[in-house]
Amino acid sequence: EKVVGRTITVIEGNYDNQVKRRMFAVDTRSIRGYCCPDYASIATRTPEEVTVANAVADIGLNMPDYWLEVLMGRKTASKANVKALMDKYHQAVGRK
Repeated sequence: EKVVGRTITVIEGNYDNQVKRRMFAVDTRSIRGYCCPDYASIATRTPEEVTVANAVADIGLNMPDYWLEVLMGRKTASKANVKALMDKYHQAVGRK
């Protein structure tokens, strides 16, 4: 949820079968790392972009905003970039 000074506040989704807010010191051994999702970039996507991103995520690919722009017809991709994306796609499909 937040970091203030050397204290990390988390909201755990499954703590003894309940949602619970807990606080840890930054150097606590149980903290392996943390991140803050970029919700702002997701919030600015159109419903169509969200649909495309979700469909691509379902096959195991992370869809950078650049490729959303290409798929939505707002940018043009280079041949090398298309090949790299297709290689990633085939690797992801092969993993399923």
